[in-house]
Amino acid sequence: SRVASVGFNNIGAMSKSGCRPYDLDRDGTTVGEGAVAMLLTREGLIAAQDVMGLISGTSVFCDAAHMVEPNPVGVASVVHAAMQQARLQPADVRGIFWHGTGTRQNDKTEAAVAKIVFGDKSPLCTSTKGSLGHTMGASGGFNILAACEANKHGIFPHIVGTTNPEYGNMTLALNKPHIVEPGPMLVTALGFGGINAAAVILPPETMQ
Repeated sequence: SRVASVGFNNIGAMSKSGCRPYDLDRDGTTVGEGAVAMLLTREGLIAAQDVMGLISGTSVFCDAAHMVEPNPVGVASVVHAAMQQARLQPADVRGIFWHGTGTRQNDKTEAAVAKIVFGDKSPLCTSTKGSLGHTMGASGGFNILAACEANKHGIFPHIVGTTNPEYGNMTLALNKPHIVEPGPMLVTALGFGGINAAAVILPPETMQ
């Protein structure tokens, strides 16, 4: 996406060394290229063996707090709403797939959200953008797919490139994939203008 690439470069958000979300030495995001597709259905419309996951809670809201910098209170509100719809408590969440762009504006916001929602120690956290870059509109879809795969295989992907984490309250998956117990996975996606989204993904076997 040339427009997105030029836009991120013009606001000084492009990395010169590669996207390293939540790393103290990060210098911005990297535009990625890719596509992801999923079929969303009501329960019972496709064979059980073809179900990758269950969306049990969602929330989307535009807080209009700032043109380019996400607001912790706004992001936390959609996380709380998605978890409430899924009837979950913070302790129930097995892992979080943050938006995780590697920009200071995004990363400090999500660290603050983790503090608001989960307190001093979050569940296991990751960002797919360390390996895929920021695929713009596809990035939220990649996170949903990654959450489904984590539940399927019991393996939580680490943040590629991040070695020196800045935020002590975020339990980041570093250095190598981590073993994770399948269960509720939280996914976030953030956009310019204060657009925030969150979803809770459950393993398919919870659809009994």
